[in-house]
Amino acid sequence: RAEMSVGKDSSALESWLGPVRGQTAFLKSNYGSKSNVNLLPTEASIDSYRRNAAKTKDPEVLYTFAKVLIKAVILAQGNGAQGNGAHGNGEKGNSAQGNSANAPCFSAEKSAQFLEEANGALRKAAKCGYHDAEYLLGDAYSIGLFKNGVRDNRKALKYFEAGAKAKHPEAAYRTAVCYRKGWGCTPDARKVVKYTEIAALNAHPVAMMEYGMYLFHGMMGLPADINTKKS
Repeated sequence: RAEMSVGKDSSALESWLGPVRGQTAFLKSNYGSKSNVNLLPTEASIDSYRRNAAKTKDPEVLYTFAKVLIKAVILAQGNGAQGNGAHGNGEKGNSAQGNSANAPCFSAEKSAQFLEEANGALRKAAKCGYHDAEYLLGDAYSIGLFKNGVRDNRKALKYFEAGAKAKHPEAAYRTAVCYRKGWGCTPDARKVVKYTEIAALNAHPVAMMEYGMYLFHGMMGLPADINTKKS
């Protein structure tokens, strides 16, 4: 009953849910105005972050280093693309960041090195229980950042769900989306409800709206009785 209801109920939500994420959405969600990363994407500044990260096992330092590397690569790709689509995601290269024209163009080999370092730093931070790192790993895999634009939904879900179990609101919401869409898993309405509820209870605004819709309309296998609607 729960799995059977996912397809119908998922289609009902498509009119207001956004498309698959690309680099622009990735940057906006991970490098917003409240970001603690003041990035000057030059090799000298990256070396400074690298030296800091090498001296410590502090997961926050590793996470910050990884964010610097990832943002530097995305900006460099946007600058090099000069308006052409990047990684087949349909976005213009210079749309990832308004000032990408001022970012340096690293070689493909250098960018690959940066992404490998970022992946390693994030995995170390995630192993220390740093849930923002788990979320960022999931988000990066979901846009194919570590595989030349090829999305790895299974790995994305693995890291999203790890963060979700620790009540990371965005990770919980993205886990619910994966189970609703069947991205990296078999669609499962029970898990959609479970993780949407976790996100909603931790003040994720979209999850709060969706969870309310599931309860009120009896979606995702939930009963359509008056008590459920009142919830």
